[in-house]
Amino acid sequence: IAEPEMLRSRFTLLLLLASLWVCEARWPRSLRQTLLLKPPPKAPGASLAFEQRFTQKLDHFNSSDTRTWQQRYFVNDANWEGKGGPVFLQIWGESPADAVWLQDGMEMMVNARKYGALAILLEHRYYGDSHPTENVSLSNLR
Repeated sequence: IAEPEMLRSRFTLLLLLASLWVCEARWPRSLRQTLLLKPPPKAPGASLAFEQRFTQKLDHFNSSDTRTWQQRYFVNDANWEGKGGPVFLQIWGESPADAVWLQDGMEMMVNARKYGALAILLEHRYYGDSHPTENVSLSNLR
């Protein structure tokens, strides 16, 4: 590449990176949380999933630590064919889980209906009602 073209390419790349940095600084901290993960409204007449909890070990790497906590999940069995049928598990991201994500018309439920699957939405620890510790102090995160 000739030197003027190389300089122009570098300048264009620098301008692009600077633009991205400025745009990101103006966006909310987590664009995914604020725009993409807002629960949709409950559809009229839609059957919502039911909430459940299961006992989860706090520390899976220390067999002498017997502490547990209750992790929340939602189940929609409206399309399930029963024993032997498929199970779709969605591990929710960095926001509270909500039963409306398992209502008719949502992507996972479209596929659950197509394949006769049980649909489960697991809430990520430290989000929503799935808090394994009293707070997120350093001592609790060890």
